[in-house]
Amino acid sequence: MTAATDSTEGRREGSNDSKKSVAVFTVNNEVGFRVAMGLSSHYRVKAVILSDGGDDSRSESLKENGVEVHIADEFNKETVFNILHGCYACFLATKTVFTEPNFQQNEIERGILVVEQCKAANISHLIHLTHVTVEFSIGILARQNDAKEFIERQIRKLAIPSTGLILPVPYEVLFTVHKPVRYSGHKYFLKIPMGETAFDGISLEHVGEIVGGILAQGPKAFGKDYAVSAGKLTVEEMASIMSRQLHPADIRDAKMTVNELRQQGAETPGSEDIANMYEFMSRMDLRHNIDLTRSLCPSLLSFDQWVSKQRDQFKHILTQNK
Repeated sequence: MTAATDSTEGRREGSNDSKKSVAVFTVNNEVGFRVAMGLSSHYRVKAVILSDGGDDSRSESLKENGVEVHIADEFNKETVFNILHGCYACFLATKTVFTEPNFQQNEIERGILVVEQCKAANISHLIHLTHVTVEFSIGILARQNDAKEFIERQIRKLAIPSTGLILPVPYEVLFTVHKPVRYSGHKYFLKIPMGETAFDGISLEHVGEIVGGILAQGPKAFGKDYAVSAGKLTVEEMASIMSRQLHPADIRDAKMTVNELRQQGAETPGSEDIANMYEFMSRMDLRHNIDLTRSLCPSLLSFDQWVSKQRDQFKHILTQNK
């Protein structure tokens, strides 16, 4: 492991010196990037990006918003402690890299290293992505979720003032892994293996505001896990909303099963873990709290409102999907 290779302060009018500092690990993760951007107007943000992130535009966007960007080859104790030193709070979003050998253990080790240095730096509030462990709940592996539970155990062991943030399926998966698939003319399928079970969702654009709301609660948020949501819908209900908003597109639930997703195997790294996550969601009620979410994020959009806002991007995706 090597120390940080670069540290660059973003520039904008005014000074951040009087603001509390928040470190964000890491902005390689889309959630971390959104949090860093969302907090930048109220906090002095120190965003950490691993040098293999490969997206220079992300780093530039952060700098333009006054964020202090730290680029590191890899985490080590000294690098992480120096970034955390003097910070009021830390947001930790570990990233699952399914293409890595031993990806679950790698994620746990990176997360625990940051957690231990939060303790050493006497961080006043650690907010971290977490999840109910799938393995211990129903006996199958969803290692992208389970890793975060192991990290939370270390946070509790070290008695760090902390708040867990449990995110549901982000609406933005409809731009990537679950984008509508054309099967005829203007007809498309949504391939999300949830059957007739309604499940929670939210747009990642709200995560920064949610984390800001948690920070504003201070000690009231310590020791709690906040499971946030903008609402529950079935895949069929999502498809119906999208069809209405994106006319003339006719979008239907493909009735995909978790076994069909598992069978994608080597074609899609992590497909079995992702399929197991959906099986877990269909069997367990995680009790995401919409009212709590709205109190933390007054600008919260429903799925219908979000699709309307993203209409142009969806239409671009649909026209490219041949």
